[in-house]
Amino acid sequence: MFRATSYIAVAVGLVLGIAATTGTAVAAGLTHVGPGDSIQAAVDAADPGDTIRVTGRHHENVVVQTDGLTLLGYGAVILPPAAPTAHACYDPTVVDEAVHGICVWGDTDVNTGEITRYVEDVTVNGFRIRGFAGTGLVAVAAKNTTFAGNTLRNNVDSGINTSNSLDTRIWANRSSGNEFGVLSSLAEGTSLAANTIRGNCVGIALLATAETRIWANQIARNSRACPAADDFPALSGVGVVLVSSTDTAVVANRIVHNRATGQSAFVGGAVVAQESSSSLVKRNVVLHNDPDLSWDETGTGNAFRHNICRTSVPRDLCG
Repeated sequence: MFRATSYIAVAVGLVLGIAATTGTAVAAGLTHVGPGDSIQAAVDAADPGDTIRVTGRHHENVVVQTDGLTLLGYGAVILPPAAPTAHACYDPTVVDEAVHGICVWGDTDVNTGEITRYVEDVTVNGFRIRGFAGTGLVAVAAKNTTFAGNTLRNNVDSGINTSNSLDTRIWANRSSGNEFGVLSSLAEGTSLAANTIRGNCVGIALLATAETRIWANQIARNSRACPAADDFPALSGVGVVLVSSTDTAVVANRIVHNRATGQSAFVGGAVVAQESSSSLVKRNVVLHNDPDLSWDETGTGNAFRHNICRTSVPRDLCG
């Protein structure tokens, strides 16, 4: 019998092993940032390929724009600052501008979306980031970013958000109490593996993405109710949702107990919607959702195979 949990156990071991060594082999220099020190100052002073090790509690909003930089947290906690720092990821002149925890940010025009430079090969590993009005971890105009082994909790928008980025690895993180556990938009080549995503309004949301791989994740009890806002409709009770996305594989995940507790534009364990195409939903355990699988019958080339589930819209997607 197929068991998603066996895939998850193997994936967690592999991903944690990779995450523990990511970035250290190529580090050109090492800086330690302790309590009372500034992470941003260390980032600004770093050269490409450097590693910054962080311990202690820090009230900061940080942006990384240097290629090859590795941030390693050792019991490090990132909390919202009383006076946020203005930089590429936070513009205090913008009305209601949200403050984010750690941003990996290339050169992009926020009004047109034009990217003039990708920031490449940045790793953020081992941080606990909570309580931000925006997102815990952000990647914008970034390439080959790795977010691994982080805990994102009670951020208003998302635990992790990747936008207009290429080949982002989101591995072995824990994301809870946010609107979105993980939100990916206009991104290509993203992989999400061995993450634990619980207690959000939506577990994982893909918006106009391409070539995304979602495998061996625990996606459970994402049943918070988030009211409609300027950017999103009301949302609740969604495990994984694909919106206008192409070439997505959702494989060997455990997607359970995602049930709406308020109004929601989408509901279900795994949802394929709004012209999403070439989606493969395969060998997942999808149980105790309402429904387990959902497809609005738009888009082409979508397939549901060998999933363990009980309910679907339309009928007969299980099995």
